[in-house]
Amino acid sequence: MKKNQLDWLSWEWLIKVMFLLFFSIGTTHTTWAQSQLKITGNVVDTQGEPIIGASVVVKGTSNGTITDFEGNFQLNTEKKGSLVISYIGYVTKEVTIKPTLKIVLAEDTKALDEVVVVGYGTQKKSDLTGSVTSVKAAEITAVTSNNPLESLQGRAPGVAVFTNNAPGESPILRIRGAGSIQSGNDPLYVVDGFPLMNGSLNDINPADIASMEILKDASSTAIYGSRGANGVVLITTKSGSTGRKNLSVNASFGIQSAARLVDLLETNQFIPYINEAYENRGGQAPFKHYTPTANTDWQREAIEKSAIVQNYTVSLDGGSENTNYMMSLGYYSQDGLVKNVGYDKLTLHSNLNHNFTDWLTIGSHIQMAYSEKDGNNDVMTGLFQRGWPTMPVYNEDGSYYVSSLDPIHSSYIEGNFNPIADINGTTATNSSFRALGDIYAEFQLLKNLKFKTTWGADINNIRKYSYTSSQTATNIATNGTGAGNNAYHRNITKLTENMLTYNNTWGNHRFSATGVYSWQEYTYEDMSMSATGFENDATGAWDMTLGDRNSLNYESTKYSNKLISLTARFTYAYKDKYLLTATGRYDGSSRFGDYWWLAHFSRFCHLQIIDIQQYYETMYRDTNP
Repeated sequence: MKKNQLDWLSWEWLIKVMFLLFFSIGTTHTTWAQSQLKITGNVVDTQGEPIIGASVVVKGTSNGTITDFEGNFQLNTEKKGSLVISYIGYVTKEVTIKPTLKIVLAEDTKALDEVVVVGYGTQKKSDLTGSVTSVKAAEITAVTSNNPLESLQGRAPGVAVFTNNAPGESPILRIRGAGSIQSGNDPLYVVDGFPLMNGSLNDINPADIASMEILKDASSTAIYGSRGANGVVLITTKSGSTGRKNLSVNASFGIQSAARLVDLLETNQFIPYINEAYENRGGQAPFKHYTPTANTDWQREAIEKSAIVQNYTVSLDGGSENTNYMMSLGYYSQDGLVKNVGYDKLTLHSNLNHNFTDWLTIGSHIQMAYSEKDGNNDVMTGLFQRGWPTMPVYNEDGSYYVSSLDPIHSSYIEGNFNPIADINGTTATNSSFRALGDIYAEFQLLKNLKFKTTWGADINNIRKYSYTSSQTATNIATNGTGAGNNAYHRNITKLTENMLTYNNTWGNHRFSATGVYSWQEYTYEDMSMSATGFENDATGAWDMTLGDRNSLNYESTKYSNKLISLTARFTYAYKDKYLLTATGRYDGSSRFGDYWWLAHFSRFCHLQIIDIQQYYETMYRDTNP
């Protein structure tokens, strides 16, 4: 009887709960429906013509719709809030929610008329037939970094940037993937029209850059021949503003730290683990009869808790009716998280141009940089494999501990291990001075015809110094002396370019032609000396005669090559709807054979701009007969 009564009470309780649940759902639905507002609206352009397919979305939500053939839309939403209306080629508009809306979108002429830099000239964004991505100064300086390539991360479709957070290291840039297995995959870098001899942009202050254009497809890069096979990055530096003077100071200071360190075993956890590991494979347990007192976290011994990074730039620009100028001085410093690793850079930048007459303009671009990079990250190699916590950093007498000199660990640890001794006992310094500049003269020959001649040079002097003292782990174990190396590298590029440009617009037609003759010479000089047997660590290897004469080794090389290029490009536009681009280039290189010293590269591209309004009208008629 009690059981039946309990069953009946359970059913009664369940019915009541279900009733309350449905009631609450119904009440909630009614309340929600009462708070909803049905919006009807119409979207047109400035001429009153309906815009078909415009996006209408409630701001901050995914609730939205698109306009129909007549530009009308309907949408249910909350009574409060705003709508965001957008359409390709028009300025996005935000309006307050009302029952009935009439929305007028204005054409985004600024986006279509934006001028971007292409090879040997500029073009309207709407006239581009190739794939070009432009990144402006505000996006570049939004990232505090030593190298401007880091600002391209996530901002350029089809461009992958692989960063190396070590101070002074350059990121790796890949445009639309890697195109070669054995050859290089770096793109060609062009700074103010000057093709660089190497792929490093460390010597350029990101704050001095006005824009970066990435040429990605064959149509865009063909004008640079085979050097543009992996893409081209065009860098335009800042210039002065006419009519005003500007003095700006930018400063940033930060502290960096390791985001996450590996959680390592302590000695009391490590000993039973390593003993069991060796016993399971039939070996002898290292610590079966001995318990070490050391408890060393080699990771924390080698890595600093924090490191400082700072960046300062002072710039002055201005101009008058005939003269524009821009000068800047920059300093960047980054301490490494690995001990004794750091990077410092000082940059000087100047752009100047002056209109002497209506037909003659003379100007120059100058970029200078001095940098020093200290330290060697290779000391971290093998730290997790060989860094047992049972080994101390120092012996009881204060000297460096070395694993091979300890009978307990020498049978189990390969080599001579003590990364702290290697960090403090090794000196590695790379210093670089680079001067990149050109001077140009531009002549207005006729109304639509210009001639520009440019003379420039890129000089890069690099000195590499390294010294391994007698206090590294290996030298302590073998009672060795110091060893050092001095290397000098000089890379020089000379450039001469003559460019003829014709531009004309008549009626619905727009035509431009560009012809370029380019001569470039590359010279590479290398010299290095190395020796061992340095008895005095205080003098290092600056004086190579202090080393063992029998160990002295030296070598030097010098080679050069020349490149002569003839380039032409023609563009034609009719009613801003039909676009044609033809590019041709002949390269003559001293690397080619005597009878095959010329190579031809060409590209033809046609583009028809689709009338999107007409496209939607046709599609609507086809689907609604």
